[in-house]
Amino acid sequence: MSSAAKGFTIGVIQLSVVPDKEANLQRAAEQIVKAAQSGANVVVLPESFNCPAGSNHVRGYSEPLDGSSRTEKLISSLAQSLGIYIIAGTIPEYDHGCYYNSCGLFNRSGELVGKYRKKYVLSSVLGDTVCSETQVMSDGNEPVVFRTEYVDIGIGTGHDIRLPQLAVAYANAGCQMLVYCSAFTGPFGNYHWTLLSQGRALDSLSYVVLCSPGPIEDTSDKTFGYSTIVDPWGNSLIYATVKDEIIIEKFCPDEVLAARKKIPMLQSRRSDIYKDCLEIRPTIVGHR
Repeated sequence: MSSAAKGFTIGVIQLSVVPDKEANLQRAAEQIVKAAQSGANVVVLPESFNCPAGSNHVRGYSEPLDGSSRTEKLISSLAQSLGIYIIAGTIPEYDHGCYYNSCGLFNRSGELVGKYRKKYVLSSVLGDTVCSETQVMSDGNEPVVFRTEYVDIGIGTGHDIRLPQLAVAYANAGCQMLVYCSAFTGPFGNYHWTLLSQGRALDSLSYVVLCSPGPIEDTSDKTFGYSTIVDPWGNSLIYATVKDEIIIEKFCPDEVLAARKKIPMLQSRRSDIYKDCLEIRPTIVGHR
């Protein structure tokens, strides 16, 4: 666990993604600068921020995360020049013949200190909405904690928000904030978005951040939007709407401590019953 959590400001960027990687990167860069100018110390991008939704786009938009790619170089330079931490949504990562939905984690010096590969590549149907990431993407297998000078942050993407075990494991590892870069489509978002964000906040007694792409009106697979930040009590502090937007909120470690003191579930959870949460050991990357 980091030495002592400190207050800071987080900026959550909701932006629409189009079938033009360079346009997406330019828009992301502009919004990152705006978030930093608004006082954000940590900036979050949405899932698939440089690539449109859909497995048919993965191969054409994929890049390695080895220091050579256009996206990595851009985010690195912005983190360094602005002196901020960036949780870089996800991009389709290519590595040794496999494709992953990967979130790059950049420190204030612009270093890629770690990455989180989406653990649960989705194949599901809800009404007329079909999601078949499994046709192209491979699963990641490692939870990751992004250690900053302010707080330890548990990272998730997509439907990781559905997993209370992961949220509790991150809290057990010392995290006081969980960030999920998630591109829910309209039906899933309508039914589950608010409920899941509040549920994971209460499970872990942590701040929960959901960062979504903005919807594109002329597509059949509209993302939900409504990026949000929830406090450890399950209160939704701020919402984006369905348009491109930056939401800014302060992280207050005292709220986490107060919630965990009033509701001491993390300390009293029975290890003989809930072994699945206790056996998850996240990899810690970042600040030392």
